[in-house]
Amino acid sequence: MEKTKKPYNEEAVKWGAQLAEARKKLGLTQAETAMKLGISTNYYCHLEQGCCSLGRANGAVRLNIKKLLKVSL
Repeated sequence: MEKTKKPYNEEAVKWGAQLAEARKKLGLTQAETAMKLGISTNYYCHLEQGCCSLGRANGAVRLNIKKLLKVSL
């Protein structure tokens, strides 16, 4: 059985919800979004769930998220 990761912090959860909303507006799945960003689906899911901090994400990943999902970070 897979363990569920705990949220990183409240801000990470807030950003994750914004990522999910932006992704859904574009009609993308988590897997499609991860593929376009060049990251694993698992890592992208953790970002949306707030289990990973966007502040700790690679600068290139943050820039790609900003461009693809049209969000300000």
